[in-house]
Amino acid sequence: MYFKRFGVMTKSAFSVLFYLKRQAERNGKVPVTGRIAVDRTISQFCGQRPVSPELCPRSQQSVR
Repeated sequence: MYFKRFGVMTKSAFSVLFYLKRQAERNGKVPVTGRIAVDRTISQFCGQRPVSPELCPRSQQSVR
């Protein structure tokens, strides 16, 4: 991904990751946590709606 900074195009590293925070289980549900990284600057957030861990089996690494 390229950003224009001071009139010069610079290349930036950008990644987004979502995962279940299984240690924080309440009433059989876990929160979805996200991480955004841009050029070694990381920001984490936690979703407001918990989901059932059965929707995201560890073997598939995806949400149904």
